[in-house]
Amino acid sequence: MISLTYIVLAVVLFAAYRAVFADRSPIPETSGKVFKVASAAEFDALLSSTSNVVVDFYADWCPPCRAIAPVFSELADNHALEGKLAFAKVNVDHVQNIASRYDVAAMPTFVVFRNGKPAGVAVEGLKGRPSVVLSSEGLVERVRGADKAALQSAVQALAGSNNASLATEIPAGVPRSLEEFREKHPYRARSTEGDCRKVTRIRSSEHDTDDISDDFLEGIRQANNGGLLHLPKDELFVIGKPLDLAFLNDIHVRLDGKILFTDVVPQWQATAFKHPFQTNLLFWKWGGKNFKIYGDGVIDGNGERWWREFGELDLPADNNYTYARPILFYVGDAANVQIEGIRFKDGPIWHQLIERTEGISYRDVSCTARPRDQTVRPANTDFFNSLNVRDVSIERVWVDVGDDCFSPKSNGTNIHVNHMYCNGTHGQSLGSLGEHRGVMSFVEDVVIENVWMLNGGHGSRIKVWAGPTAGHGYVNNVTFRNFWNANNEWVAFLDSCYWNINAETCEAYPAGMSITNVLFENFTGSTRGNRGRAVAKLTCSASPDAVCDNIRFRNFAVRSPCGGPAVAVCDGVTGDTGDLPCYAADSDEAKAALRDTCVGETSGYVGKLWEDGGPRF
Repeated sequence: MISLTYIVLAVVLFAAYRAVFADRSPIPETSGKVFKVASAAEFDALLSSTSNVVVDFYADWCPPCRAIAPVFSELADNHALEGKLAFAKVNVDHVQNIASRYDVAAMPTFVVFRNGKPAGVAVEGLKGRPSVVLSSEGLVERVRGADKAALQSAVQALAGSNNASLATEIPAGVPRSLEEFREKHPYRARSTEGDCRKVTRIRSSEHDTDDISDDFLEGIRQANNGGLLHLPKDELFVIGKPLDLAFLNDIHVRLDGKILFTDVVPQWQATAFKHPFQTNLLFWKWGGKNFKIYGDGVIDGNGERWWREFGELDLPADNNYTYARPILFYVGDAANVQIEGIRFKDGPIWHQLIERTEGISYRDVSCTARPRDQTVRPANTDFFNSLNVRDVSIERVWVDVGDDCFSPKSNGTNIHVNHMYCNGTHGQSLGSLGEHRGVMSFVEDVVIENVWMLNGGHGSRIKVWAGPTAGHGYVNNVTFRNFWNANNEWVAFLDSCYWNINAETCEAYPAGMSITNVLFENFTGSTRGNRGRAVAKLTCSASPDAVCDNIRFRNFAVRSPCGGPAVAVCDGVTGDTGDLPCYAADSDEAKAALRDTCVGETSGYVGKLWEDGGPRF
C-alpha cells in the first residue's frame, strides 16, 4: 500500500513539475495564412465567411501543441483558399468560451467545420486510429493529439474536395488520367507468334509469396543471345531475392503480366545489392548490350510498407544504410537499351537509376506511386535518375510521383525528352549536381520539350550543391522548350544552394558549378500564386570560379494569378536574360513582387496524386 502511495505521489509531482516548468511562451506562427482567433465574434465571422475551416484548439503550455504547430502552418500555406478553406487557431486559455462550446477538453484538438458547423470529411485509412473522432456517418470530424499523419490526411482530403471550382482550363487533347494517356498514346506490341526469335516461357507465381526468382533467371539465360522471354498477360511473377542480370546480349523481354517484388523488408535489406550513391539498394541489376523490355505489363515495387516504415523513422534519403530502400529498376554498364510500354509502379525509392550506359530510350511508359493507406506518403520516388550516361531519349511518358519527374544527375550528355506529363512532382530537374568535394559533375547538350507540368514545386529546374563538401563542374547547352504550367510554385528555378544550405553557409562555401547557355523557351500557363508575381528564380553561385552566363527567357508568357507583371528573382546572373524582367532578391521590385501573394487557379486536380484515385489533367 505504501508503494502504491509513493507511485501516485510521484505521478502527481511529475505532472505538477511539467505544468510549472513547461515552456509557456507563445507558440510562434510561421504562416501568414493561419487566422489567430481573439474572440467568439471573430470566430463566428470566420465560420460564416468560409465554407470549410480547420481549427487548432491549443495552449501555449502544451508540448504536443508546440510540436505540431509547424505542420499546421505548412498545411495552411499549401491549402488555404480564400472563402473555401481557412485555418484558424484558438488558444483555449484566452478564448475559453469557444472551446467549451464545442466540448474541447484536450489539447491539441483539430476540428473540421463545414458551413459553420462541426462536420466530417471522408478519409480512407484512418478508421480505428486512436486520435481520430468519427461522425455518425464515419467521417473524420476531429483529430486529438499531435498525430501528424492523421491531420495531414484529413486536411488534404478536405482540400481535394473543394478546389474544383478554381480549376483552370486544360488545353484540348491533354490527357487527364492514365487511361486517357493510353488512349492518346496507345502502345500495342506485335504478337510473339511468328517472331523470328525463339520464345521462352517460365512458370508464373501461384500467389504473391510464390517466389519464381530462380525461374526468371533461368528464363533470361535461355533467351539470351537472340531469344525472347515472354511473361504473358494476367500472370504474376513474384521476385523475392536479388538478381544479377548484367550479362545480357541481344535479348528481348516481353512483359504483359506483372512482376511483383516482395515487401519482406529485413530480407531485402540483408541481401539486396548495395549501391554507394546516396546509399541505396538494388532489387536487380540489368546490364549488357542490345536488350529490349517491352509490353503493356507492370513492374511493381510493392513500396507502401517501405514508405510507411521510412516515414516513421524521419530519416534523410541518404542515411548510410540505416534504412536503405531498393531502386525499382537499375541498368548499369549497358549499351543500346530500349524500354517500351511498361508501367513502373510503387518503387520503394527511385523508380529508375541508369548508370554508365550509352544509348537508352523510354517510349510510351508510365510511372505511378500511390499508397492504399492515405496516411502513408511515397518518399523520394523519382521517375528517372542517371549517372554517367550518353544518348538518352524519353518520349511520351506519364508520371505521377511525389518527387522529381525527370532527374539526370552527374555526367550526362545528349539527353532528349519529348512529350512528358508530370503531376505532383518536383519538376524536370537537372541534378542534383556537384555533391562531393573533389569530384567533377557535368550535364551538357540537353533538350527537354513539350512538357505539361502540374501541381508541383517546379516546372524546369537545375539544382547544384553548395557547402564545405561540395564539388565542382558545369551545366552547359540546355534548352527547356514548350512547357505548359499550372499550379506550380516556380516554373523556372536555378538553385545553387542545394540541399537546404542556409544563406550564410552558401556565401561562405559557394557552389563550384558553372551554369552556361540555358534557354527557357515558349513557357505558358500560370503559377500557384504563393510567390506573388515572381514566377521564376535564378540563384547563381557567388564563387569567382563558377560562371553563370547566357541564361535567357524567350517567348515566356507564364502569368501570375495574382495579377500584374510577372518577374523573375535573379542573383549572380550575367548577361541579358531576355523576355522576363530579372530583379535581385534584395531589390524593391523583387520584394514587391514576392509580397503580392494570392490563391491561384488549380489544374482541376490538387494536392497529391494518391488522394482520390488519380490526377485529372
